[in-house]
Amino acid sequence: MPNAGARATRGILRVEAAARALRKPPPVRLFIGLLGVLVGGCAITTPAPGGPIHAGTYTQFQPQYAMAYGPASMTVDGVRVSGSAQTRFTGGGPFLNPLPLGVAFRQQAAGLEANADVGWVDSGVGVRFAIPPKSAGTAPVVLSLGVRTGRISAFQDDTYQGSLAVEAYPLIARTETRSTRLMLSLGATAGTFVREMLLPDRYMLEGDVPSGSPTVKVLRPEVRLQTSVGVHLSGEHSALGVALSPWFVLYADEPTSVVCQSCSGRPVISDFAQSWGLSLSLTPSIGF
Repeated sequence: MPNAGARATRGILRVEAAARALRKPPPVRLFIGLLGVLVGGCAITTPAPGGPIHAGTYTQFQPQYAMAYGPASMTVDGVRVSGSAQTRFTGGGPFLNPLPLGVAFRQQAAGLEANADVGWVDSGVGVRFAIPPKSAGTAPVVLSLGVRTGRISAFQDDTYQGSLAVEAYPLIARTETRSTRLMLSLGATAGTFVREMLLPDRYMLEGDVPSGSPTVKVLRPEVRLQTSVGVHLSGEHSALGVALSPWFVLYADEPTSVVCQSCSGRPVISDFAQSWGLSLSLTPSIGF
């Protein structure tokens, strides 16, 4: 029969094993962490131009891949901190994701398009018109209107925007089944936009379970000038758009929300500033 010392030793070992098990992340948190490593950082950007409007009836599915950059700065505990504010840091950095930022559905008929998209950062609906409507498939000018919100997304941010833009697709070259066009866009976007900036590692939470890098999420009302320039390649049932999309702040109000995420202590954050940004987008599509 084991003596009291042996029983006590086994009891201590069982308690230590239980404590180690409690310190392990639950399956849901582990799954989210692995997903974050997979998708990297989610670019904070507006959708790229949708492409020329086809003649007749046309249905299109269009994922968007993007990476974004926008220099910003803020004061944290009296020290000025700067960096890019155009990436949601889900586990990676500001690099192109292996998963699409969002997927759009486009339905075109008689020179008119209705579209909707769902994405990691936000989602939206819109309409686009060929100018004039009878010129769909030949004339390269499109009028685009849309509304977006971050409430329908993985992050569920309290953001919203409305946009109006004129898009142009001048023809560069054409064969019997393929065409190459410039992709140009100029417009305005207004609403509340989200940013996220990394903080220095000294603000990182300490603990047994990794909490991710400390970041600051900022929501700010703005009016922006939105532009795009790129190229659009299309075939009979597929297409690819590549666009560089700079934007510039025309007006900005004070932030409505400043939240420090995965931060130790209570850092004092003020004086957020950002005046421009840009994104590089790839938009392959398939249609019928």
